[in-house]
Amino acid sequence: MTGRVFFSDKERFAELLNLHLYHGAKVLLPENLVQRKREYSSLADVYGQKNRDILMEETKNRICYGVELETEADFLSTEDHRTDLKEFFQAMQCRQDRERLRKLLRSDGFQRLGPETELTIAAHLNIRRLVRRMRKGEVPMCKAFDDLMQEERRNGRKEGMEKGIEKGLEKGIKKGKKEGKKAERLGIIGRMKKEGLEEAQIIRLTRCTKEEYAAAPGL
Repeated sequence: MTGRVFFSDKERFAELLNLHLYHGAKVLLPENLVQRKREYSSLADVYGQKNRDILMEETKNRICYGVELETEADFLSTEDHRTDLKEFFQAMQCRQDRERLRKLLRSDGFQRLGPETELTIAAHLNIRRLVRRMRKGEVPMCKAFDDLMQEERRNGRKEGMEKGIEKGLEKGIKKGKKEGKKAERLGIIGRMKKEGLEEAQIIRLTRCTKEEYAAAPGL
């Protein structure tokens, strides 16, 4: 819904299509656009009908333009955009790189964005906690994102400590079991000594080393 409202702005819609369909020529003018709603058949929809995300009619030539919003689109160029579409597409290019995105959100262009644009960008970044933070605290996207990254770092350190403690405990238990088995083995060798068995016989029967034989308690 956020994306539909954002891209339904006639100025943004005209700029988007002029750049990507008409190589920058001002074929579509915002004042000639009227938003429409039209259903079309869809086999994938259980009700058999779906709506275009955004449908605009250019009233001068009576041509309709439809746009479907795809979160995984690969936007190759952002420099030709003059509205806040530039920042929108720049952010989309950084979705997989949190550090690069953090630096981008601190840039001058993003500091001038309005709340509507910030929420739209946050929603399309697929970071749900970012949108919740912005709406709940009514804070700018840049601050909300910084707070989120700091929280993730703290959680990562905490998780690392917990894993370290867990690994240490596991290692200690294994070591204890190993030492217990060693003590039990030496006890058996010691009892065989007390029974009067010869060294060579004990080593052959228990397959122990001479060091283990010497360490075992004897008479």
